[in-house]
Amino acid sequence: MIEFFYSLINGIALEALTSKQQEILQKLLKMGVLEQIKKETYKLKSDLLIGAVDVSADFRRAFVSVFNAGFKKDLLLKNYPKSIAKGDIIITKLTNQKQGKRRGAMSYKQVACFVSTLLVKERIGICKLTRKNNDKNSEILACNLHDKSLLRLQASQKALKALPPECVLKVNLKTYEILEVLGSFEDESIDERICLEQYNIQKEFSTQALQIAQSYGERVKKCHYKDRKDYTKIPFYVIDPKGAKDHDDAIYYDKKHKKLYVAIADVSEYVPKNSALDKEARARSFSVYFPESVVPMLPPSLSNNLCSLKEKELRLALVWEIELKKSRVCEWVLNLGIIKVQKSFDYEEVDFLLDSKSAPKWLKKYAKVVKKLRAKRLESGYDFQNPEPKITLENDKSVKEISLNFATRSHHIIEESMLLANVASAHLLDSLPTQGLFRIHQNPRDSKVSELLNYIEKLGVPLLRECEFADFERTQQEQHAQDTALHAQISFTQLWADSRGMREIVDSMIIRFFAKAAYAPTPHAHFGLGFSRYTHFTSPIRRYCDLCVHRILKDFLLGKKLPKAWGADFIACEINLKERNINFLQRDFLDLKYMRFVRKKQSLGETLQLRAVLLDSQNLQCVALELIPQARIFLHPRTQRELRALGEIDCFSTLFVRIIGTSDFGEIFAEVIDLPKATKPRAALKIASKKSPKKMN
Repeated sequence: MIEFFYSLINGIALEALTSKQQEILQKLLKMGVLEQIKKETYKLKSDLLIGAVDVSADFRRAFVSVFNAGFKKDLLLKNYPKSIAKGDIIITKLTNQKQGKRRGAMSYKQVACFVSTLLVKERIGICKLTRKNNDKNSEILACNLHDKSLLRLQASQKALKALPPECVLKVNLKTYEILEVLGSFEDESIDERICLEQYNIQKEFSTQALQIAQSYGERVKKCHYKDRKDYTKIPFYVIDPKGAKDHDDAIYYDKKHKKLYVAIADVSEYVPKNSALDKEARARSFSVYFPESVVPMLPPSLSNNLCSLKEKELRLALVWEIELKKSRVCEWVLNLGIIKVQKSFDYEEVDFLLDSKSAPKWLKKYAKVVKKLRAKRLESGYDFQNPEPKITLENDKSVKEISLNFATRSHHIIEESMLLANVASAHLLDSLPTQGLFRIHQNPRDSKVSELLNYIEKLGVPLLRECEFADFERTQQEQHAQDTALHAQISFTQLWADSRGMREIVDSMIIRFFAKAAYAPTPHAHFGLGFSRYTHFTSPIRRYCDLCVHRILKDFLLGKKLPKAWGADFIACEINLKERNINFLQRDFLDLKYMRFVRKKQSLGETLQLRAVLLDSQNLQCVALELIPQARIFLHPRTQRELRALGEIDCFSTLFVRIIGTSDFGEIFAEVIDLPKATKPRAALKIASKKSPKKMN
């Protein structure tokens, strides 16, 4: 349907529409929001926008992800009905909202005013049975785990009592019918399914998709691909996380000719365009990863076998040959190839190998090249130490340990290699007479830069220079000067944070002032990486964008005629929405696991005290820095009142907190037991007189 709504923006003919699409079109014609551009062809009026609804975590604000070209960020939604929900497709009208005066002149912010709903997303809720005690008797209700609402289900109390305690149900939120019993909330293995069902992600593939995937067999025969360049003599290495089954990429560095080979699995050979398999891959758009499992974008016969670059197995690949001299790219060439991986390692094994005498000479040499490449790239790009949480599970799926994954030399080797291949692909893509799919990252807005500099100043970091960040159009030269100044300031701040052991904290805060990267059909610079052109090419097993890019570049290599347009605009829109939902899904999963970890510790009588950073000075919400790193923490209402009595507390202040409880919604509650010295007023209000967790073992 996204394709249909995107077509409404550019113009759509009445013919070949489904009954549902015709119904929507007739509704729009009656509303007078369409204009006729030729016989039986209509488009949305130019002052209107179509987009998908998003809702803030606290349900207080709604946003719209605009499908129309030219909008790279979400718009705040105004005047919308209470019935609106995340995922609904709506029509809005662009308007300007006053933001107050800046330097004597009124400033405005673009917002979207609700006009009409085009498509209501199916209302499905994941609920847990709960017992509500009334004056005379108790009643079993369903509590929606997403928004905490209590529902009376279309089922008798007798039937509900027959279900197990803490039962988790899939419920139609329109009819309140039970669609499926998922299991017990007490069983921690249910967390994965709760999140998948909440975001309507299916684990199983259709019969048609499986048939196509399995039709290629299990082996690649060299004699069938004589037109491909033979790279089987190149001793490629695969380097991936421990336990990975889908290996997209392999590398080798020819130290004599100073040439890097980056081989990427040729998934497009096995996923015919517009086939049932392709449609399912597009509907998923990404693989979804959990601590000990994955919901793949492609069936396992492809993702774990025929497409995966397995050791000692012949595999089809697209291979970039990148000639490097003095940390610069001299030349790059893309070929269709056939490869055989010599060795497969995980990151830890490569780090150990690099420190040993048995490491291949090419790998040790390339590690030195990577160090120079990385240093050169970071002259304009950024390096943020924002490690991902790593959850280790017990056999019963309970949390054994929570740690952070930090990048090492082996990570840098793969990261820099993939960046080079992605940049080469983006430049080749940009040179072709067809639509592309690019990964773009907008410069931060002036208001965000000002907020960032204010935050840096409050940390106690000297500002290197005074900068004016008023809202005005800049020349390319002026924008470059501002970007250079900002890069210097952030780099200086990171050095300051390094010297105080605060690098991860400060980096995670700085990232919050930046825009989110997104997919787009037209090229644009990637601010965070410092590249003028960038795309995703190196993970076609787990990302649909990469598969699309492969198809374009492969058609070019084969000399096929490239269409001017092939729907890249609405595919970009689709995968942006899917990427956001998967980010939310993974955040919800982490919240559940953090909550369960805290409950387990508290059940053993442990007192949990830790440092946290205040993220929202209005609602007093924090993020944990240790024990449960990156977990969201909500301060208890009593603590909020006490803190407000102290006066204003700066956002991003470090607090010392004690965890006092949790909820089934993945929430963790805490009370403040100490404040940073800079925050305490002279007549400090006694909060909870406990020792600082700094002294904890």
